[in-house]
Amino acid sequence: MQSAHASPLPARSLSPAPAGDGPITLVTGGAGFIGSHLVDRLLADGRQVRVLDDFSTGREANLAHLAGEPRLTVTRGSILDRSVVAEAMRGAEAVFHLAAVVGVQHVVDNPLKMLITNAEGTQVVLDAAMAAGARVLLASTSEVYGQSEAIPFAEDGPRVLGPTWIHRWGYATAKALDEHLAFAYADRGLAMSIVRYSTPTGRAWIRRAMARSSPASSPRPRRGSRSRCMATASRRAASPTWPRRWKPPSAPAARRMPWGRPSTSVAASSIRSTTWRPAC
Repeated sequence: MQSAHASPLPARSLSPAPAGDGPITLVTGGAGFIGSHLVDRLLADGRQVRVLDDFSTGREANLAHLAGEPRLTVTRGSILDRSVVAEAMRGAEAVFHLAAVVGVQHVVDNPLKMLITNAEGTQVVLDAAMAAGARVLLASTSEVYGQSEAIPFAEDGPRVLGPTWIHRWGYATAKALDEHLAFAYADRGLAMSIVRYSTPTGRAWIRRAMARSSPASSPRPRRGSRSRCMATASRRAASPTWPRRWKPPSAPAARRMPWGRPSTSVAASSIRSTTWRPAC
């Protein structure tokens, strides 16, 4: 996904302009984990897709399987560059704004970059979408809920945040500001929707997590010791598929995440799912 730079990266097209019919959709941060899967789906739905990414955390490998796809245009550039964003937005019917500085390490290591990219970058994207008449889906975060003890979280519930010198809350505030910006633009006629992501999961994500904790990269746990693993449970799924050595929790119960709050994701359908990180 995107991140800020002292000076925006020069735009560079990595693939030819799309040919053929079909509505045009822009995906900012389209080389990231979520964005690249979204690009796959949009192409499968017959759309022309433009990706704008600076590849600071997004990876070209995530889009490598689409090399030669005539309906895909990939541009290396920053969402802080108004001219690049305006050109990418030209003629687009919709934009999925996923570009942001995300991840605990990136937020802690460079909070100023995070604040500038996530707030100012979103304003640039919304302004361009307003001018182009494109509908926007804004990717927000479950961090916006803060430390509320009201579980499950609700969009109209109170937001309880920690002290300002903890950078986690800068990230939560920047993403909340993104939502405020989206509602302000909506008051002026912008068609928009907001989703609040929590911890993403899926086969590719689990494979990557398992690779990071494989015996080749970490010591093998001793008999009787505990190791961390990751599993998910969704109220939407009647019979989720579990990896063989993982067992689902016997009953829904919020587990504490590394940043000290239960993890609840809100999808566009407002169906909530809870992610556990059990010791197993």
